[in-house]
Amino acid sequence: MPRPIFLNLLQIRFPVTAIVSILHRISGVALFIAMPLLLLWMYCMIGSDYTFAMAQRLATIPWVVGCYYLVVLALSYHAIAGVRHLLHDVIGCHSLVGARRSAWATLIITAVWAVMLGYRMWCI
Repeated sequence: MPRPIFLNLLQIRFPVTAIVSILHRISGVALFIAMPLLLLWMYCMIGSDYTFAMAQRLATIPWVVGCYYLVVLALSYHAIAGVRHLLHDVIGCHSLVGARRSAWATLIITAVWAVMLGYRMWCI
């Protein structure tokens, strides 16, 4: 009986389309996990004066702002990659070159958005 094959996933070079697809799934799971905390924070914002002040104090803590940045970034990436998938379905572009270009465009748009969002959150 042959021995099972060990695949070292760290040595496999994934194509850019696979990376974009995997990141889209990871961002969706991260948003699913973060959603209860975001809903609680939003509930505090519309609650009493005390809970509103508590939510405002939380928004001044650097690591909380960092977590908020990561959640907004995950939401942005998930939306951009979702639009990419929708455009592929609507347009019917199933060529390998088109898929690679749209994957790179997704990564570049997300990177530019991350820099702009980070500048807006921490420098202004």
